[in-house]
Amino acid sequence: MRRGFYLVNPATREMKKVPKTPSWRPVRPFCLSLCGFGFDSSTNEYKVVNGQVYSDINVIVFSVYTLKTDSWRKIECFSPYHAYWFQGIFLNGAIHWSATTVGDRSSSVIVSFLLAEEEVREIRLPPIGDTCLANLGVFRDCLCITLAGIDQTFNEFWVMKEYGVSESWTRMRVSMPYHQLSHFGFSTKSHDLMVCGSSLRLQFVLRVAFFFSELNAKSYHRLEYDISKIGV
Repeated sequence: MRRGFYLVNPATREMKKVPKTPSWRPVRPFCLSLCGFGFDSSTNEYKVVNGQVYSDINVIVFSVYTLKTDSWRKIECFSPYHAYWFQGIFLNGAIHWSATTVGDRSSSVIVSFLLAEEEVREIRLPPIGDTCLANLGVFRDCLCITLAGIDQTFNEFWVMKEYGVSESWTRMRVSMPYHQLSHFGFSTKSHDLMVCGSSLRLQFVLRVAFFFSELNAKSYHRLEYDISKIGV
């Protein structure tokens, strides 16, 4: 299969190849291409979002594809950020990427592209410091940040309890130190399935009470399954 974007409907087994994204500055090729996919409830349609990161001028140029038009449309605004992660996270009607601001005093932020308004917004990160990377994800329908760093381990991650409100970032502690951590996308009323470490081990993290409470130090179970063998 050739490289590019494909829209796939698992229920009907239909697949459509998305037209190639135009390069909006052909003279200066972009250094990174962002992508995201989500549903716009205001127009009742799915949208594919592409962001072309131009490092020479430190901007991201966004464009949107819809099935109705079967074409890409450039968003007429330059976003002064530099993103460093390809795949966007869809939540609450917006697609999110980890990024940094540009300028003399750059800082790490979350860049969100609102599908209905087709605008770019900025969300501040929790106070994680400058010595580690912030990996963006979703934890029970909330934005979350897990940490990563060279030769570092961590015993916490962060959850945004109220979407878009920076003051609502809440620290979640785990007793098992990790190098990399992400939510697997599966949860019950009492458990969350997490991917821990570069070896892709799985662990159940038991919630003690309400899930925004700190996690009990003795409340996880480690599962040594190989993800490639369970259909992921």
